[in-house]
Amino acid sequence: MNPEIKAKWIDALNSGNYEQGTGALHNDRDMYCCLGVLCELARQEGIVQILAEKKVDPSLAYASVEESTDFSRINLPDVVREWSGFPARDPQSGWDVVSEALVSLNDGKRLTFPLIAQYIEENL
Repeated sequence: MNPEIKAKWIDALNSGNYEQGTGALHNDRDMYCCLGVLCELARQEGIVQILAEKKVDPSLAYASVEESTDFSRINLPDVVREWSGFPARDPQSGWDVVSEALVSLNDGKRLTFPLIAQYIEENL
């Protein structure tokens, strides 16, 4: 992972500026999962934009500024992965081990952002 972006992500998770939520990168109550915080940093850098279609799903989608077909409400968009140097999916299985581990810590185990930041510091 890009060390500069990793440091910004860890700082953001530790800042207290983001309310932690589950089930979506970012929801309409302005709550984020840990991967949503990384998407928000990418948005601040002009890498992605927010698509706010609330027909059924109240979560917000992050979309590539260049191509609005690359977007997601629950998974790290490829453009954010590339920008941040986030670890790639396993090329043989397509499994996204790192992303799944972080989602598990955030949504399953409900670890706090500071604890997730510590995990990121030690493992990415």
